[in-house]
Amino acid sequence: MRTVTLVPIALALGLALSACRASAPGDDDPVDTDTDTDTDTDTDTDTDTDTDTDTDTDFDCDVGPADGDSFFGPLTADQVATTNPYTNDAGIAAILAEAPADGEKVAFKPPLQVTKAVVTATNYAPEGSFPATFWFADQNAALRTYDNFNNEDDIIIPEEYTALPAGSVVSFTVSELTNYAGELEITGLDNFVLHDDPAQKVYVVDATDGTQLTYADHGRQIAKLWTEVIEVREPCGTYSCYTVETNGHEYALRIKKEFFEGDCLPIAAPVGTFAGEIQFNISDFDAVGFPF
Repeated sequence: MRTVTLVPIALALGLALSACRASAPGDDDPVDTDTDTDTDTDTDTDTDTDTDTDTDTDFDCDVGPADGDSFFGPLTADQVATTNPYTNDAGIAAILAEAPADGEKVAFKPPLQVTKAVVTATNYAPEGSFPATFWFADQNAALRTYDNFNNEDDIIIPEEYTALPAGSVVSFTVSELTNYAGELEITGLDNFVLHDDPAQKVYVVDATDGTQLTYADHGRQIAKLWTEVIEVREPCGTYSCYTVETNGHEYALRIKKEFFEGDCLPIAAPVGTFAGEIQFNISDFDAVGFPF
């Protein structure tokens, strides 16, 4: 409990006459008589108008390279038709209707006929040599061949043919179709003819708009897309393997080139599959552009 001490009369009268003095620390007057009306009118307002806004953001690989409109991998811009699928029925649907299960193959006796299909892509082949692995399409779908180089009787191409440009029109018979880990491949082909028809446009699926590629809808078709390397995988065979992502969709890339996580890559290549995932299996390096 605080103790109040009586103050002498003279001192009390003095306090009454000095009403303007503020109580100071230690004063015994229990009433705060501080009448200080601080009129400090300091109007200093921070008028710093620095408008520097930090615009440094992570680069979005989905946007694509500056010259993206002209990138079509090994194709030239005048070889490409991105909005006009084919109107010719070359017989691809009849072959796909007989597709074997995963890991199996089917023999066609008699062979099935492909008539005037359009070549859309080929494996890399040195100048003057014929790429016996190639992709082709008609109005219904796309398909491919596979030459394992170990058996010359699998894919029989007349020696007179030494090149197969994209857009070429071809006919042949199919004696065998193989399902290799989900990928459908013609492994028996004969009676090949490279027609003199004018070169056709190559139909390309433009997946740069965010379209999700599926093997059921886009298998073996040529697709164009911008991707980011999000994972460097363990080597797959003699190839390097990566996970690439675009617009939230992830695909596998298999190629004999070294890339790094974060690289942005343009791709224009056939849509393949392996063990249940979409895979771009690249032998023609032009199908994957330089990082942008």
